[in-house]
Amino acid sequence: MPLIGGRYRLIAEVGTGGMASVWRAVDVRLERTVAITVATVIAVLATDRADTA
Repeated sequence: MPLIGGRYRLIAEVGTGGMASVWRAVDVRLERTVAITVATVIAVLATDRADTA
């Protein structure tokens, strides 16, 4: 798996919620376990309300 930010290697997902997931990761520079929060991307399609008026 590629490094995130050139520094963190994701190991396993710890939990997930409505806005993000938390992963156990390794900081390869400090050689220690860390927690990384990964934001969930939500695609929102805007509708043109002028067409429905």
